[in-house]
Amino acid sequence: MKDQTNLAAYQSLQRASQLLDTASVLAAETSDANQQLCRALNQAVALLTETSRTLVEDSLLEMKLRFQVNG
Repeated sequence: MKDQTNLAAYQSLQRASQLLDTASVLAAETSDANQQLCRALNQAVALLTETSRTLVEDSLLEMKLRFQVNG
């Protein structure tokens, strides 16, 4: 069970990292975009960033709870 929990946390953090990489690429594209596309890219960056934040926070909470139980 512990290994599955560790694996789930690792996978969530890995996914967050991938989403942040994508957000970074999209943010770089805004410099060449027209205003309408720039707005759309900014919305996508915001969504990817917020999703990543949620994944990281959930992983940290899961680890905190696990350490409190095993503590």
